Amino acid sequence: MAPFVRTEHPHVVRERGPGLRSAVVRGTRVHVRAIVGYWKQGLSVEGILDALPHLSPSQVLDALSYYHDHRADIEREIRENSIARVLRRRGLKMERNGRIVRKRAAR
Repeated sequence: MAPFVRTEHPHVVRERGPGLRSAVVRGTRVHVRAIVGYWKQGLSVEGILDALPHLSPSQVLDALSYYHDHRADIEREIRENSIARVLRRRGLKMERNGRIVRKRAAR
């Protein structure tokens, strides 16, 4: 069984698994949410291509198109993969100096 499921977008697939899984650019490990993150920071398609030079313009544009067609799903992925949530799920915290450490158990 293939690890990805095709979508209606030629350059975007979804990871196979239980529940709704992450959307990625086919043939890469780049998540659509990463491209959307660059776009939300104000990068143009050209700027995104500078940051991710192994992608083609059509892949970036298709990922943004996928986001607009599936905004609620991608926004959920962005929330679930925020640094704060990932650290909390793993029992970690970030110190003021940026160092990541295990949370101490409450006494």
